[in-house]
Amino acid sequence: VETFNGENVQLVRLRNPTGVGSEYVGAWSRDSAEWDEVPMDERERLSSLGDGEFWISYSDFVKTFSHLEVVHLDSDTSRDEPSLHHRSTWQMKLYQGTWQRGVSAGGCRNNTDTFHINPQLQLILSDMQEVVVSLNQHSVMEPKVIGFTAYPLPKNSTETINRSFFKKNKSLINSQYTNSRQVSHRCQLEQGSYLIVPTTFEPGQESNFTLRVYSSKPLKLKIMDTTPQLVKSPILKAPPTLDGKSFSQYEAVFLQLADEHRTVNAFELQELLDACLPNDYIKSCASMEVCRQVVLALDVSFSHKK
Repeated sequence: VETFNGENVQLVRLRNPTGVGSEYVGAWSRDSAEWDEVPMDERERLSSLGDGEFWISYSDFVKTFSHLEVVHLDSDTSRDEPSLHHRSTWQMKLYQGTWQRGVSAGGCRNNTDTFHINPQLQLILSDMQEVVVSLNQHSVMEPKVIGFTAYPLPKNSTETINRSFFKKNKSLINSQYTNSRQVSHRCQLEQGSYLIVPTTFEPGQESNFTLRVYSSKPLKLKIMDTTPQLVKSPILKAPPTLDGKSFSQYEAVFLQLADEHRTVNAFELQELLDACLPNDYIKSCASMEVCRQVVLALDVSFSHKK
């Protein structure tokens, strides 16, 4: 605002989020003497305040507050705030994943031998833009130390990046690592493709997570694919004897369950294992899903039997 004596004063409009309690009574508060120095039309324009709202000078604002948290609202959330209806909303892409021990929990980039097994997400930008990357962990009771790292990707990269890539290439973005519910990082990125790797700080820690990317322009976010390959036989041939006992003693049980082609389906295999395995713990490992996988691995005729 400009006062009668020509002084320009920067004001900040704030709101007490609860809308209740004591009202701000400092300079430029409601009905303060400073407003007498402002033309009436300007004063009327700025006097339409909602419950709990007030004006404060920018100089007093920076003296009073030491930290400012910015909340980025997506289109769904901003619908609930009437004052934001005319504003441009953030575009958001999200991915929900899991850090699983021995599979996708490789730890931060300090762990060079396992970092590459973390989930790898490809971010594609069609134009230079500012983005906000936000990583949320679902472990509320026992929060892990989490963060993420991003790298520029070579063109036409669609498959997961191996260990050697991370040893040869320098990271572009490194978020802070903390046991907070959420870790965010705001940055300006050029047009192109980027690799985002969300991690726990320590390898082997398990949790579910959600990674969101906010932007003002369209973008793509997708999981990097892994090409399936058979590195060794899924079924190991059992030795002819087990603990000094021959498998021939189980043949009668097998023949009772098998058909005329001496094959069994997944249900019959589970029944066979339940009858032949030595204890309840080992029997519990022979779930229906395990039996299905065994049959599928050996079923070359696609008859769903073996």
